[in-house]
Amino acid sequence: AWGQYDKALDYYQQALDAGWRVAPVYGQDNHLTPIYPYRTVAIAPELTPDSLLEALQARRVYSTDDPTLRVVFKLGKHWMGSVVSSNAESIVLTIFLESERTIDKVEIFTCNAVCAQRKVVNARSVHWEPVVTVKEDTFFYLKITTRPKWLGTRRSIAVSAPIWVQRTW
Repeated sequence: AWGQYDKALDYYQQALDAGWRVAPVYGQDNHLTPIYPYRTVAIAPELTPDSLLEALQARRVYSTDDPTLRVVFKLGKHWMGSVVSSNAESIVLTIFLESERTIDKVEIFTCNAVCAQRKVVNARSVHWEPVVTVKEDTFFYLKITTRPKWLGTRRSIAVSAPIWVQRTW
């Protein structure tokens, strides 16, 4: 659980740094879904078993405890979860976020938990096309923080699958 256990994000980062091509998942079994709606979101063209399985296998997923958050994270036409070959020294990522909650912060993380870029916002939708440097094979993933609807409740966290970039020389 990203919001409750910072260790989970540390383990996710360690797995990515070790070269594992994994995507985040989020779940719960505390029977309080209206209060803590942890979920894994798969981006699929249709709601069928085959389409959902293909989305999971392609790692087109993000995990969140904000039930209203929608995330688009792409490099060109390649969705999160993709492995992209590039000879460019910098790339443009496309990020579109929308939530009924207020989005506070969007961070792009890469190898060794380095924050490649950060955008502080105060909006319910974000369209951002940051340029990031690519010096070697790497990956980029998003960590999104949204503000709670009610005072006294915690902030929500979402984490995307990475986009892996393999340098071609």
